[in-house]
Amino acid sequence: YELRQCLEVADVISLCECESAGTEHLQPAIMISGFSGCGKSYLVEEVGMHLKNKGWQCLQCKFDQEVRPQPLSTITSAFDNLLVDIVCSLDNSGKQEVRTRLNDLLEDSDLDALCQLFPTLRQLVTKYSSRPPNDEISFDTGDAAASKCRLHRLFGLLVKALSEPKRPLFIYMDDLQWADMSSLELINSLVDEVSTTVKHEGS
Repeated sequence: YELRQCLEVADVISLCECESAGTEHLQPAIMISGFSGCGKSYLVEEVGMHLKNKGWQCLQCKFDQEVRPQPLSTITSAFDNLLVDIVCSLDNSGKQEVRTRLNDLLEDSDLDALCQLFPTLRQLVTKYSSRPPNDEISFDTGDAAASKCRLHRLFGLLVKALSEPKRPLFIYMDDLQWADMSSLELINSLVDEVSTTVKHEGS
């Protein structure tokens, strides 16, 4: 029953995306909660499998209680994996469409910053600096709040650039209770842009 509900929401999203092509994207969020072991992760994995078969892109980000990497590294790794999937699965025409959206939404300096954060993005953009991929990058502008806002803004623009009516983006964040504070702040920033929120209790 829950799987059918989620897929019905996804069908509505796809329909609205097609009808509103060229306008602001509809980006609903489905929040799933329940007791440990009740099947939440299994449910979302099943949803992801069905959506991928329908042409959706899926980004899976799972936080771990035991493994505590650097702040934001779990999210950045998940996004880079998504970019790998895009590079490997799209033909030249599809890659050009993604490249065009990236160039339309992001300034050259923003693309350069994101290329340092996501090395695979270099294969999709034509403009970035000659800075080595492993060279450390900082979003520090001298103002902590401004730096955080810039980081959040770039993530939001990247999500918009990677999602499209023909290939909607399904983002799956699992075990948020183990996420670091920086990741939670970024997720909250992305959710703030969501136009509709559906909360489902239980599994």
